[in-house]
This record gives sequence, structure tokens and C-alpha cells, in this order.
Amino acid sequence: MKKKVLHFTVREHPSVIDVPLFSNPDFFTKRDEELTRIIDHYWDKELQIRQKEDAICEAKERKEKELEEKKHFKEIMKKREEKLHKQTKPYELPPRTEAISLEGKMTPPN
Repeated sequence: MKKKVLHFTVREHPSVIDVPLFSNPDFFTKRDEELTRIIDHYWDKELQIRQKEDAICEAKERKEKELEEKKHFKEIMKKREEKLHKQTKPYELPPRTEAISLEGKMTPPN
């Protein structure tokens, strides 16, 4: 009798896809995968903690900078008041004492 050789492809037999190509992992491979997963988990936690700390530090720095700007502005205003004896801010125009009527200046051309 002749021996028959079976030739089949994945297209012909889809059940072959279900068969794993690799054998079951051994103890050391499983341990390495679990250690990697644990390390990644703790690394993510550490990264989140650092991001929270950075956000808190940035907020503190921003508040300190705003306070410093306010303090600097107050010093400028004190110096301005001492030199010029004025209470207005440097970029404000002083209030006008006389009211200018636009109606009197603008006459329609005939």
C-alpha cells in the first residue's frame, strides 16, 4: 500500500488557525511577563504622581508671579504719586473737566 500524504492549506481548513503556533510559555516567561506588567503599573502610578506635583508647582509659581507683579505695580504707583502727586495710573488719561459737545462741532454740509 502506498502512504497518502495529506496536503492542506489554511484556506481549506480554517480550524488550523485555532491551533497555536507556539507552545505554552514556561515558568520563566510567565514570570517575566508578570513582572513587566507590575513594573509598568507602578511606573504609570509614579508618572501620574509626578504630573500632579508638577501641576501644583506650576500653580504656585503662577500665583507667586501674579503677586510679584501686583507688588511691583504698587511700588510704581507709590513712586509716581511721590514724584507727580497724581493718583491716576500711568496709562490712564486724567479726567476732563469740560464736556465737549460733538453736536456743536459737527454741522451737516449744505
